[in-house]
Amino acid sequence: MDKTAAQTAQHPPHHRRSFYIGGRELAASGSLACMDADENQDWITKPDGEPGWASYFLSQGYELYLVDQPFRGRSPWSPGIGDVIVYPAEQIQKMFTASRNYKLWPQAELHTQWPGSGMMGDPVFDRFYASGVQMIKDPVLQEGASQAACAALLDTIGRPVIVFGHSAGGPIPFLLGDVRPGLVKSIVALEPLGPPFSKVSIRTVPGSPYGISNAPITYEPPVTDPVADLATREVKAAAPDLLDGRLQASDTPRKLVNLERIPVLVVTAPASYHALYDCWRM
Repeated sequence: MDKTAAQTAQHPPHHRRSFYIGGRELAASGSLACMDADENQDWITKPDGEPGWASYFLSQGYELYLVDQPFRGRSPWSPGIGDVIVYPAEQIQKMFTASRNYKLWPQAELHTQWPGSGMMGDPVFDRFYASGVQMIKDPVLQEGASQAACAALLDTIGRPVIVFGHSAGGPIPFLLGDVRPGLVKSIVALEPLGPPFSKVSIRTVPGSPYGISNAPITYEPPVTDPVADLATREVKAAAPDLLDGRLQASDTPRKLVNLERIPVLVVTAPASYHALYDCWRM
């Protein structure tokens, strides 16, 4: 037997599907698909060992699909895809786990719920940081690949699904709704990448050229060049503890026509740096 045949015998071609089933049925459609900037394990168990959101959803009777985006987690990066990035522990402390210590935005003072100190050396922080994975630098490639993969998942499920997206996974539910509007029952955007037409890392810089995504999404009238067709203007924030935002400059703004009938819930923690700007998604 040659090497290739031996490998095939040991690892026959297969298609692996994993999903979670709750303990009781719901009267309404009860399927959830969840995706994150990191691995799907973030939904299963919190860094302090307590049950995560997946356990809660299962306890409420939902059927749950947890997605690793292409090029990360159990869908790993391959050479030739492009460069990868990993956030340093110091940045994680400042932005996510111990932001009250740094006070880089006004709402950081409210950050009191993280278990432990949130600093390097604390066992909860160390477990959290160790669970992180790299992501590719090219957000257009990442979002496009995730859109295609998750559209195939929705086709397999075959009925409308509530789609959750968090952080860098935040644009994916909208991109899914764009290509599978009949299979996206509603969208829950948990502190999604943003704000519209920008990206934020304490300060606002250009980003998300299609408004809610880096990858192309359907507008009416159609967009061929997002820089020219989606010209924006700055809008002043309503309060001093919020960031100014960007909206379409035209008096007749283009519409995301495939998303018009999909309900959207944006969820923002009051202590998060997203509290500076998620208001612009309303």
